[in-house]
Amino acid sequence: MERKITKHLVVMGIFGAVLGVLLTALAFQNRIEQRIEETLSTNAEIMCMVYNTTLIRSTMTRYLPEGYYLQVIDLEGNLLYDSRSNAAITSDDAYQDYLNTKNNHDPQAVLARKEVADALRYGKGISHNTFMALWDEYRYATQLSGRQLLILYTTESNLFSWYLRMLPILLLVFFILLAVSYLLSTLVTRRLVAPINRLSQRINDETLDFDGKSVYPELVPFVSEIYMQRQRNRQRISQLAEEKNKLTTIMKDMSEGIVVIDRSRRILMANDMAQTLFNFHPDLDSEPYYLASNAALKTCVDAAMRGHSKTIVTEIAGRQLQVTADPIFSDKKQTAIVCSVRDITEQMAVDKMKQEFSANVSHELKTPLASISGYAEMIETGIAQPEDVQRFAHIIHRESGRLLSLINDIIQLSRLDESEGIETEPVDMLQLAEETCDVLTLNATNREVTLQVCGTGFTVTGARDLLQELVYNLVDNAIKYNRAGGRVTVSAAERVLRVSDTGIGIPDSAKPHLFERFYRVEKSRSKEMGGTGLGLAIVKHIADLHKARIFVEDVPGGGTCFAVVFPAP
Repeated sequence: MERKITKHLVVMGIFGAVLGVLLTALAFQNRIEQRIEETLSTNAEIMCMVYNTTLIRSTMTRYLPEGYYLQVIDLEGNLLYDSRSNAAITSDDAYQDYLNTKNNHDPQAVLARKEVADALRYGKGISHNTFMALWDEYRYATQLSGRQLLILYTTESNLFSWYLRMLPILLLVFFILLAVSYLLSTLVTRRLVAPINRLSQRINDETLDFDGKSVYPELVPFVSEIYMQRQRNRQRISQLAEEKNKLTTIMKDMSEGIVVIDRSRRILMANDMAQTLFNFHPDLDSEPYYLASNAALKTCVDAAMRGHSKTIVTEIAGRQLQVTADPIFSDKKQTAIVCSVRDITEQMAVDKMKQEFSANVSHELKTPLASISGYAEMIETGIAQPEDVQRFAHIIHRESGRLLSLINDIIQLSRLDESEGIETEPVDMLQLAEETCDVLTLNATNREVTLQVCGTGFTVTGARDLLQELVYNLVDNAIKYNRAGGRVTVSAAERVLRVSDTGIGIPDSAKPHLFERFYRVEKSRSKEMGGTGLGLAIVKHIADLHKARIFVEDVPGGGTCFAVVFPAP
């Protein structure tokens, strides 16, 4: 702005100076022309008197001022005397000059000139014309006695000639004017812009106190509007920042991944979950991050670009992800795409487990029911011999007990799956282990297995009945799958519950599947023992509810040890 104002002021200053010089020169030129015409008129009157009183024409040139010459003509325009030819001198050369001048003289052209026509009409006349572009010729004509006209001539340099002679000085003056104009324009511009600069420095103040020195009165309404608009913008930006922070906080804590993509496939926003699931970390505050790496996400985005929602399931890093892309419209124009990403690995695993569980339940229920139904039908139809009825009744009783046990375990698992919270209380695990082993003492005695409880004990905050069932299932399995004369040791110390036995052991290949529902290491032995295949699944579920971890270890010399590690209180 300062440069522009300075430039305009310099141009205006130079233009004004040049215009002033031109107008002054014209004024001087007019005055000089007036003085020349006055001098020419005076000299013409003098020369008239000299011409009338002098008999010897050759002496007239002595009275002519320097730079002047005269002619005398009659009323028909014929040349009678010319001071330049000195015709009055009595010599052949002078006479020849007179003849040349007379021969070149055109009477009609002379009579047509303005000064001659005015002299014939008014008694005197004056005129001038320019020749060779640098000189002006001035002519004054007046009447003489005896029907004659005297014409006095003089030549002076014109304004253009004067400018040419003064060109070096004029150029010097021009550059001086240019420098002075620039300096003055710079000073004036700084003074003009100073209040605006001070205002720009104060515009960020909380309040503006206008006065005549700080800002021009004409700018007060404009600056006030800018200040109010800035205040409104500041409030709006603050609101937007607050809303953005809320949105960022909400998106950050979401369990689903959210990715916002514009029409050029540039990622505008991606929460932490999306960055983790897709393994990208765009720096949204610097260079734009473009979607190009993940094929599944790209497929959904391509469909959303065409204005359609798209949902697919893909596997990334061993996780099952459900990706949904939806187009976002504003004023019937698509502006962005929102992709939501859900990790459905656990859900798919649960669904698969439910399907397997349903199939296994059907199979496990079908076997005892088939036995019960078959033996009952044989008794009902009389096919069974009297001596076999008691044996068949025993088989029916055993299978119904097995069926009842299976149903009870299924009900227990169902309750554990549906329970979101449990009622807790402090539970002494050593005391709980002793009580459980007392209940199982008869089973251990029948199988010739010795029970032993030891340890310093620890307290767990949890559901007592569930923890008792956890211990019961572990100890009951240790008794069932032990050898005659074997031993089961239960210890509770340092927040670890251990149940070890000296039984048949567990192959390494079976350990990863121990806690799956209906899984049995030896199916024939499990059926003989009356196992349902759900005991360890219940143990794992109870441990998860108490945020405990279960480890399976081999016991030196044969046997297995289950260790349940409870978290610190």
